[in-house]
Amino acid sequence: MFNSGFDANEGFFACVPQSGDVILFDAFIHASVHEGMRLSRAGRKIKFEHNSVEDLERILSELLSDEKVRKGERNVFVAVESLYSMDGDLCPLKDIVDLVERILLSGNGHIIVDEAHSNGIYGFQGRGIVCSLGLEDKIFARLHTFGKAIGCNGGEFQSYIHGLVLTHQAAILCSPLTREYLINYARPLIYTTAMSFPSLAAIKVVYALMNNGTTESVRPPSIVLNFTEYLTPSS
Repeated sequence: MFNSGFDANEGFFACVPQSGDVILFDAFIHASVHEGMRLSRAGRKIKFEHNSVEDLERILSELLSDEKVRKGERNVFVAVESLYSMDGDLCPLKDIVDLVERILLSGNGHIIVDEAHSNGIYGFQGRGIVCSLGLEDKIFARLHTFGKAIGCNGGEFQSYIHGLVLTHQAAILCSPLTREYLINYARPLIYTTAMSFPSLAAIKVVYALMNNGTTESVRPPSIVLNFTEYLTPSS
């Protein structure tokens, strides 16, 4: 749990990629990822064209000339958003997962998905696009924020009754090992104030409503329909 989606992305990309690793990022990736990459020890940060599986394939193929990448001694992190906020378009996530597995045969390809704009909207009970595609076990880390569609805190708001200012929190879903690493090395998590109880309570209430189906009736039908069409292979 981080105090904001910005802190989560910045902390993750600043500390998880190690010296010599490579980060490939979509041209439209969020500014918080750029900030994390600026602080990262990764050897290379390479941009690929927005939502272009072909351009990503070209870059991955070129990386195979690096023997350490080819042998799995250097990791390749691929940063995408499941739903991009600027244009509202969806990432071809399944194609990207298949591509990374096909080219990086040593298993050193790691996909990080920012679900900030799809969380609470897309998929069964608003679980996001990764879950809808059944790709949970193939994604290295996922960012989910609790503002925006979840509506707990989006940005900041003032509670005039209690005089509290609550900020936009986020969580990174990852393996237990990655979680322990972030707890020990992600500076935006370590050197900051703990989340307030009202914030945690608000998040818990919304997820309870999502789990019991209460929020299904307020999701726009057009969004559900469009996502269903996205999951259907095109002719």
